[in-house]
Amino acid sequence: MHSIRNAPAFSVHCRSLGLDQGIDLERQRPSNHFIGRFGIMKILVLNCGSSSVKYQLVEMLYERLICKGIIEKIGSEDAIVRYHPTGKAEQREIRPISDHSEAIHAVLAALLDPETGVIHDESEIAAVGHRTVHGGESFSSSVRIDDEVIQTIRDCSDFAPLHNPANLKGIEVCRELLPDSP
Repeated sequence: MHSIRNAPAFSVHCRSLGLDQGIDLERQRPSNHFIGRFGIMKILVLNCGSSSVKYQLVEMLYERLICKGIIEKIGSEDAIVRYHPTGKAEQREIRPISDHSEAIHAVLAALLDPETGVIHDESEIAAVGHRTVHGGESFSSSVRIDDEVIQTIRDCSDFAPLHNPANLKGIEVCRELLPDSP
């Protein structure tokens, strides 16, 4: 299951998902819960808009930004694909991106690129956080995404007709591509 992010503080978001085990809040020391098979836990945060996908990959132990990017003008022959690993030059490319599924595939391809990528395997992505525009009165904080949450977001699409369908497409594509990441 994936999660949506409505809470203002990312650490609060992680706490609500049960991912807060990495910091001993009393002593402010890291624990081993954020260290997995491939090192420190990484969270992919997505914001799928009507014609764009914004993303960040965050290392959770110290909430460090690993990379960020945006794909704009989705659905066009001249979509703008930007990828910026922290501490390195931003890459920018113009190419066709037909839909949100293709955009998210491009995000993963950038993250996994042998020369400029920041991860070696998709399994390094421990979880995916989705920012949604409107969840109605049902969500006042972050929740794990399941079929009921998806239906609630779908039911609220009248309140955000340009964004909720794109948010849902991002959720669906990530569930398909990263089935082991909550």
